[in-house]
Amino acid sequence: ARRQRQMCIRDRFMTTKKVTVTYKLDLTFLKPIIVGENYAAVARVSDEKGKRIMAEAEIVDNNATTYLKAQGLFVEIKEKESQKFLKDYEYLFNK
Repeated sequence: ARRQRQMCIRDRFMTTKKVTVTYKLDLTFLKPIIVGENYAAVARVSDEKGKRIMAEAEIVDNNATTYLKAQGLFVEIKEKESQKFLKDYEYLFNK
């Protein structure tokens, strides 16, 4: 799971070259998530205006049953802050 998260973060960065911080994140839990079961996280950018990026995500099982829905607002950070972020989390991008 951690490797998948790292890949998602790295893939998003590689395609947009944007570093963002979470401004708001709403989670709606629809069903209990059972430890040991297989799930997939599906995410997409729903809107992008200037430095603000809206994204949506779901956690689903193999039968496409949705267990969690998420909506978030992310804000692109300035070049100076993004360089610090990249230095602090360099290990995510060098795998």
